[in-house]
Amino acid sequence: MAGVITWREQLALDSALRVVDRWPAIALDALSQAQRRQYFKRCEIVKAVLNGTPTKSVAATFGISQSHVYDLLRRTLASPPDQRPALRNGLVRGRRIRPYKRHKPLGQSSQGAAGAFTWLQHEAADVFAALDDQIRRSVRGMRHAEHVTCKGLHARLIQRLQDGGWSEADYPFTNASYAWESFRRWYVVRHAHHQRQSCARTTSGASGRHGTLSPAVAAPFREIQIDAWRIDAMFGLTLVHDTGYIERLEVARFWLLAAVDSQTTAVVAYRYGFNTQVTQDDLLDLLGALCQRWQPMTLTRPGLAYPSGSGLPSGLIDEAAYAAPTIICLDNAWAHQAHRVRQFVVQTMGGIFNCGHPRQPTARRLVETLFKRMAVAVHRLPNTTGSTPHDPRRLKNAKHHSGRDVSIDECRELLELVICDYNAAKPRADLRGASPLEQMRRACDAGYLIRQLGPAARHEGAAFTATRRVTIHASRSLGVKPWITLVYQRYRGPCLARYDGSPRVEVRYDTRDIRFLEVYTLAGTYLGPVEVQGTWRAFKHDARFRAQVCREAAQSKRRAGDPMNRYLNQLLEAPATPARALELHRLRELVSTSGPQPSKHTIDSNAAAPGTMAKPDPGTPARHKLQRLRWRPLERPPPTDRSAS
Repeated sequence: MAGVITWREQLALDSALRVVDRWPAIALDALSQAQRRQYFKRCEIVKAVLNGTPTKSVAATFGISQSHVYDLLRRTLASPPDQRPALRNGLVRGRRIRPYKRHKPLGQSSQGAAGAFTWLQHEAADVFAALDDQIRRSVRGMRHAEHVTCKGLHARLIQRLQDGGWSEADYPFTNASYAWESFRRWYVVRHAHHQRQSCARTTSGASGRHGTLSPAVAAPFREIQIDAWRIDAMFGLTLVHDTGYIERLEVARFWLLAAVDSQTTAVVAYRYGFNTQVTQDDLLDLLGALCQRWQPMTLTRPGLAYPSGSGLPSGLIDEAAYAAPTIICLDNAWAHQAHRVRQFVVQTMGGIFNCGHPRQPTARRLVETLFKRMAVAVHRLPNTTGSTPHDPRRLKNAKHHSGRDVSIDECRELLELVICDYNAAKPRADLRGASPLEQMRRACDAGYLIRQLGPAARHEGAAFTATRRVTIHASRSLGVKPWITLVYQRYRGPCLARYDGSPRVEVRYDTRDIRFLEVYTLAGTYLGPVEVQGTWRAFKHDARFRAQVCREAAQSKRRAGDPMNRYLNQLLEAPATPARALELHRLRELVSTSGPQPSKHTIDSNAAAPGTMAKPDPGTPARHKLQRLRWRPLERPPPTDRSAS
């Protein structure tokens, strides 16, 4: 074998290759059952030969020919001088260990196009060099660099080849689909290569007033990547009515929203969205969690426990608590384009709002990698729906439905542990073998300056604070007290009767609970609180719930004394569908804190200073209706003894 280092020469050059257990490991999960059996058998054959057993005895022991033993040794240890030996990869049946090389010239009369793209790279080396340089400049963000995409570069390649005199009867025009796939793979490899090069440049060692920093340490909270993932599973829910009737429901898939630090790859915050699509309130809830300290949840399932030293950075590292990110990276979803989201990021958090280029998910590759890890955890459950309709792990048919075996609370506890374990016990090669939490501790110990959030963003509910200008309506001739209107309902309070200024005022409120408003003049002078009228004071609700109830009442064309009771009755009597169960669960999350809700102000006729707001009447029919909704996780039915039948 001219030009190849034989397996005997490899062992003479490096005696450590005789120990097979020290060879780099491979992903056995990616092998089929038959490939795995062949792999372990071949591994024992090579071990026996390298331990000094004669090849003839090894061939007789395993029932193979002696030439087959030599083929395995050449496949695993022999290699060209400029390449590394295949080692364990050579033990996998059917795996290519040498790059393909075309022997026949590619022409109009040749059969097949195997190796044609490699031939094209050699013939049009200047074209590919120019395209690779464009990728490098785009990845590094160089001045005057053009943002490139795979499709754009492929169109540019075709144009350059046509300008160079390539005919339509030559490759890649004769095999357009295969040529496109080959180019796409080349683009992915070159893009990843330049990203690694750029990461090595930006994290290289530097000396400063704190000494020489570790090459793997970078400033945290410079860039936060945010995205949402729809959990591919169905979950069970039990609804116990006041009559004792137990209704078993199946909840549709919900959303997981996560925020990942791009420098340390640590998950800094996450939340759930119980809606058919991600809303701006879900995203604001995530941003609000990013501004708060993390608190571990109470685990109720037996056998679940937090790994040692795991959690989110804001709860374990003092410097990471109330840290203000510089850039918030999102995609171009409709919820991300909301004015409230942009206003909170820019004005309250003081960060940069970056939606990125459309259809470029690799710009947030870290959070996408996290969702892939979450999918592996969820797909281990028996209630998974699979990533695609052709996923073999999905539910086959109604006979094998097991969605009621896992509840939403169990899934939330499971994902909590997976995220915490990802932060603490997942060493990453790009972090020099450190976990994300260890990397963040290194950055904090190195003295990097982390900008802190202001007081306006630290208090709970800052992300849901909204303002709106409204008009005070009054009819003093008819003896009607002044009121203001917000989300289809009237608000009244003593402060409106005492105010005799401009009818245009500004109201401030929490969008999660719109029962109470705080009234200010346009100059910023505080006037006092107002509250909604009627049965709407019964329990905590948001603008979405009120709009839905008013819409249902308008469609029925009948005025109801308690529209909330009517809406809840219609929801409870509706057919059992996953969408209906998801709406019921959303209401459960919304009114979980229902009851006497303390607030910042008191509505009375004497004082308008901050205090305690008046409590809603606990005896209203709507409040009683919600008290009847008791929620319990579904339990697996006891196994039946089929032998008796």
